[in-house]
Amino acid sequence: MAEMVTGAKLITDAMASSTSSGSSVTSVKEVGSADAAFFSAALNEPRKDPGVGAADRIIGQLTGGSGKLQELERVAMRDLKIAAKANSSGDLINAARSVSSFYLESMLAAKVVGKGVQAIEKLTNLQ
Repeated sequence: MAEMVTGAKLITDAMASSTSSGSSVTSVKEVGSADAAFFSAALNEPRKDPGVGAADRIIGQLTGGSGKLQELERVAMRDLKIAAKANSSGDLINAARSVSSFYLESMLAAKVVGKGVQAIEKLTNLQ
């Protein structure tokens, strides 16, 4: 990213020097060599296997979402226990809110897991 910023700065400097001094040949050569160095470095980087890293990221995100879902379940159960013992409408509303939040998050997690499985299957089919 810093190399692209440097390249953009060189282009801007080349444009400024060509309009002010009229000698743009030296600046354009600097820009060309900077671009060539950037693309050469990008081409010479060792290639990574995209399937392994992507699958690991997907699995990591799924396990992270599981912890959040367990926390929501714990909160919903606690609020249901409080609502069962109390006679307050506020406790019932809080319990309904917690159960609704847990339900929506679990449905979202089910969709994410399904899509994650599809993505991993596609990656393994492409290899």
